[in-house]
Order: sequence, then C-alpha cells, then structure tokens
Amino acid sequence: MEFEIVNKESIRPSSPTPPELRHLYLSFFDASVPCQYLQCVFFYHNNNQCSADSRRRSHSEVLKHSLSEVLTHYYPFAGRLIDGASVECNNVGATFTEANLQCPMSDVTKSDEIWKLLCPEDGTEINPILSVQLTRFQCGGEAICVFLSHKLSDVITFATFMNDWASIARSPGALLPVSPQFNAASFFPPGRKPFPLVREQRVDNTVVKRFVFEGSKITALKVMVSEKVENPTRIELLSALIYKAVVISAGGFEKRPPPPSSLLQVVNIRKRVVPPLPEALKGNIITFYVVPLQEEVELWEVVRDMKRNFEEFCDKYPQNYEAAEWISLHKLFMEESFGRMAQNFYTCSSWCNVGLYEVDFGCGKPAWITMPDIVRKNSIVLMDLKHELEGMEALVCLDKDVMAAFERNEELLCFGCLKS
Repeated sequence: MEFEIVNKESIRPSSPTPPELRHLYLSFFDASVPCQYLQCVFFYHNNNQCSADSRRRSHSEVLKHSLSEVLTHYYPFAGRLIDGASVECNNVGATFTEANLQCPMSDVTKSDEIWKLLCPEDGTEINPILSVQLTRFQCGGEAICVFLSHKLSDVITFATFMNDWASIARSPGALLPVSPQFNAASFFPPGRKPFPLVREQRVDNTVVKRFVFEGSKITALKVMVSEKVENPTRIELLSALIYKAVVISAGGFEKRPPPPSSLLQVVNIRKRVVPPLPEALKGNIITFYVVPLQEEVELWEVVRDMKRNFEEFCDKYPQNYEAAEWISLHKLFMEESFGRMAQNFYTCSSWCNVGLYEVDFGCGKPAWITMPDIVRKNSIVLMDLKHELEGMEALVCLDKDVMAAFERNEELLCFGCLKS
C-alpha cells in the first residue's frame, strides 16, 4: 500500500483581516472545552461528474481557491491560538495537504493504518487551527479530512463552515447565505479559567470502533421503549442503549455489578436561551447535562431518566444570558452537575441533522462521512447514515478490555452491529 504526499501548503484568506479584527477573545463556552480537534472525513466516489484530470488537478485548485475565499469570512480559522483565552487572527493560514494512496477506497475500514494516513497530521501541536488533507485513492475516489480546533468551533459551526466552503467551490464569487460572526465573547464573556492549552492525546490501551444501527431497528427500539416513556427521540434511544451497554461492560465478562457512572450529554443551546442569539453566531454554543446510573436498570428507565434530567436542565438552566448574574448562575449549575458525577463518566455528543451530507464541492455529495478517530476515552459520537432513513452510526472509544465486553453485549447487538 503505497502512500505519497504530493503537496503541502498554507492557504491564506483571499483578503487580509482588518486590523480591528486581529485579536479575538474566546467566549465562556470556548474556554470551557478541552484543547482538541473536531475531526471529520468526507468520502466521495468517482461518479464521473468530473473528468479524471479535473479530479486530480483542477479539483484540488478549486478546493484551495475556495478555501482561501471562505477563510476571508472565517478569518479566525486562518489565525493561531496564542493562549487559552484568545486567537491572533494573523492570516497565517490553514494547512492544505494533497496525497495519493494506492488502494481502493473500500479498504479504509480494513486497516487502522489507513485512517492515520488520511489525517492531515498526527503531532501534538495546538496549531494550525484548521488543517485539511485531500487524499486520492487508486479507484478515483477521494477523501477530504478536516481538522478544526474545538476551541473555536462546535459541530454546528463546523457544518456551517463546510457547507459555506462547498458553496463557494460550486459558485465562485457567490455570497454566503449568512455572514459568520465571531463575537460570542460579547454574549458570553469568559468567566472561568480556560483549559490548559495542551492538546489532548489518545490514552494508551484504548480503541475506537464503529457500530451501525439501521432505521428499522431504531424504530423497533422506539416501539419497545414507548410503552413506558412518551415519545423518546432516536438520539435519546441510542444514547441510552449505548450508555447502558458500556456501563455493564465496565463490569467485565464476570458480570460484576456495574460501578456508579454518569453520562455527560452535550446540548446545543442556540435555541434554548433568551433573547434569541443571532443565526450567524459561531463558536461553541454548547453545554451539558448529567445522567447518573447507580445500578443496573431496564433500558426504558435510562431513557426516562435522560428525558427527566433534560427537562430539569431546561427548567434550571439560566436562559436570560443578558442578566448580570448569568455567568455565576451557570458556573453554579456546572458545579452542581460535576458534584453529581460518578468517578466513571462518559460523554455523548450528536453530529446528526446538521447537514454534513450536503457538503458538495461540485462533484457530488459525500458517500460516507465519519470521524477518523476519537481522542478522549469513554466518548460516544452519534452520526447520520446517508442511505438509511433514520439510521445512525455510533463511534465509541473505550478501554480495550471494556470494548471486548461491549461489542458482545446482547441487548446492543439486538439493534446494531459492528461496522465491517
């Protein structure tokens, strides 16, 4: 399997950032997230909408030119993190790498080594803020892998950026539907000590695996749980199913009683605060609520507790962010949540329904979207399946011993399967 990097360069914004925008302060929520990258890889078939020469030469030029154009609007992504609280928007640029991989695109899931080759870098640096790698496969297919610093972006911002970039690639010079705003700190002033500006690394002895849940199986799961819980969402159902299976698996094959555990469920608060936030506001506009699990229970009970704790979150969460006491109230909410957490805790976030499968650079929409890796242990990420109505893919990062039990959990395997 031959791999070759054929080009690597910095892509700067097509227009320089004005002096008054050169220094960006991170918001309360930006400061609250760990220093890691949002990672996503988009796979595109060679669908003959573009000629071979176009895909190998002019297509990469289109990607680079449109990236330069979109970075004028997303200027912080071309800058550099200088501490845990601010960004120097200095037009240094995003890294763009082109590579050739002599294997079919269908071989990706057969080797962990291929996933590493698709990523733009594997170092320990916190910069650049944005890195992209275009990899061409032997079959003519392509993968576009994007690393974007979590300090400046949640999944909503990430998806909007990708679709804006693709829109410019399809229609050079076109205006963006909404011009992005990077002034979240004026709505949510930094009120806590930021996370250390040290990039998180994968813990030894952990493994990431992908599980597929067909829409029909999720529907059957909903029918079963709905006998006890009113109108559960597919996110709640799958989060609860995986969370319960993980906690049981932590007891090992000896089926010891599960240890007390907590799930941190990430929440997008854009539509849950008053007054409404600007549609164009970018950055991390997310927080979390906690779902404890003290003993082995039925699946419907986990879903019930999840819905109940979410409702409690919505009731207690300080919605009026313009109030002077907002930051102190939210800090109190976070402290109370952490105080309820068990030593064993897991994190679940959803990348569903954000439009990632609409990212079309001019040669068709992606055939598959996934994450090449998950850095943080005990993490669960839910993603859409393109060709499966209401189906979902779950990426799970666990200790190897826990994963060995998890992937054999009978209740889990009634509704999903390991992706091959």
